[in-house]
Amino acid sequence: MKRGRFSSAIIPALASLAVVLGLAAGTVTAAAGHAPARSYPAPGSRPVIGTAVNGQAASTRTVVFNCLKRAQVRPKSFMLACADGNDYLTGMTWTSWTPTHATATGKQMVNDCIPYCAAGKFHSYPAHVIFSRSEPVARHPGEKYFTRLTLLYPGARPPAYKNGKLVPGPDRSVISLWSSQLPPSAVQHGRSRDTEVA
Repeated sequence: MKRGRFSSAIIPALASLAVVLGLAAGTVTAAAGHAPARSYPAPGSRPVIGTAVNGQAASTRTVVFNCLKRAQVRPKSFMLACADGNDYLTGMTWTSWTPTHATATGKQMVNDCIPYCAAGKFHSYPAHVIFSRSEPVARHPGEKYFTRLTLLYPGARPPAYKNGKLVPGPDRSVISLWSSQLPPSAVQHGRSRDTEVA
């Protein structure tokens, strides 16, 4: 009989402790500047206009989706080549993050894939990073995501192929994020890319 009373008292106490620890962990995460994990559209789907999930409205903010379709605000790094990881931004220092655009400076790291990607070397290119063209996020009223990435190269820039030959790349690169409007020839390394020369 004593064992039954002990069990019936300890289980609610442990449950209460778990709730308190969970709330404390959320507070520590928020205090450290990290947003709690959020649920977004399934991989392979393009975020579209929608309504709140479970009747809960999202906070008003603008995000950028990474390769895993996780929302990020002011990321320190951002993968450009989702399929193989051979092209990414790193060391980003943000100068602004608004509902219409976000700007940062950082480095683009590009694998030369010589003689092949696994044996290739990464090269660093300073870049000005601009996220823009925000659109509403599906099932998250008041929340938007950036659909365009512009990279400006103030110095050295990644090479590009022209007629099968490696040539100096453009000083400006425009990448459409999560766009279904581009022709198949614009898709490179797991991302949609539309490059313009300034």
